[in-house]
This record gives sequence, C-alpha cells and structure tokens, in this order.
Amino acid sequence: MDIIKYLTTLDVNPIIISMISLGIWLVLNHRHVFDLFEYRQKSKLKNIETALKSEHLKGLTKLHLEKALTTEHFYLSTGIRVEEKFREAIITEHQNTHGEIAFRHFKRALPHFYFEQEQLIIRVTKVETWMYWYGIIAGSLVLITGALSLLIPLYLLLFTTLEDSAILSYIISGITFIPFGIFMLIEGQSVFSAKLIQKYREQIKKTKN
Repeated sequence: MDIIKYLTTLDVNPIIISMISLGIWLVLNHRHVFDLFEYRQKSKLKNIETALKSEHLKGLTKLHLEKALTTEHFYLSTGIRVEEKFREAIITEHQNTHGEIAFRHFKRALPHFYFEQEQLIIRVTKVETWMYWYGIIAGSLVLITGALSLLIPLYLLLFTTLEDSAILSYIISGITFIPFGIFMLIEGQSVFSAKLIQKYREQIKKTKN
C-alpha cells in the first residue's frame, strides 16, 4: 500500500509506523473482521444444532441446549444475549412502543436494563448521566481537534517547507484524536437510548392516567 510504503521512508519511531499501519489496515478491512466474528457465531450455532440431533441427548441437557440455540439465534440477529424471560421482557417493551422506538435503542440501552421481580427495570444513575454529558462535550472537542490536526498538514504542505516528519506529527495526532473522540461519543449511546425509552414509558403512563 502506498501510504504504508511512504511511512516507512520517514525517520519516525517504528512503533508509531506500526500503529498507523495497523489503524489503516483495520479501517480498510473492518468488513473482514466483522465477517470473521459472524462466521464464528454461525459455527457455534451449527455445533449446537449438530449436538441436538444426537440420540444420546435427553431430558434437561437437551432442553438446555435448545434454550442456548434460541439465545444464540437471537444474539446473532439482534446483538443481545440474555436469558429467556429477560429477552421476552425486552421484546414486549419494544412492542409496547408500537415501532416508535427502533430496536437498536434497546440493544444500546442493555447495560441499563435489569430484570427484577419478573419486570424490566431501566436504571440510569446520576454519575452515568454526568459521564454521558462529559463524553458528549469532551468527545466533540477531541473530535474537532483531531479533524483540525489532519487539516493542518494540508496547509503546511501548500504554504510551508517543513520536513515530512514534522507534518507527520500532526497526522499522528489526528489519527489518535479522531478515534478517541468517536469512542467517547459512542460510549454515551447507552445512556441516551435508556433515557429515550424511559421518557417514552413516562409519556405512556401520563396518557393512561
């Protein structure tokens, strides 16, 4: 790849070059990484299905594998892996929204879901709320800083005579800041989705009262 070949010609720490090269490879080949993960999940499903065909499986062992198969199918389809009653409570909660809240929000809000006394409880603490707003503000600032760090080299290349290694330092900063900023923003999705579902719940209660 031309970018990686270019990096190797510069007088830069080999570890930094390796990190940048790995980042570029992951960006360009992320689909293959996801395909590998999906392949492993499907292999697990096939192993369970093969085991269930065995005549030696009976009683609770067979029942356990049947439940495990359902759980894995649901996980492969939705990305949620929870026990049967918990899973059905989430499905029921989603059906109660009549499609007004996409199922992806239930997947994101999973860390804030609790199944207690046969009911689905949504719990977001004050600390989690504070961290959510911190992530939004700080993540946005880091993301903007990273974007500027990638734009500065373009200006330097056009209007200055700085060495390649100096320009590369800005590129490294941008490549470092942007993923970190995106990560901080993504981390807040669970709180956002949980609060969205909570708000809908409260609206339904008000209309019933």
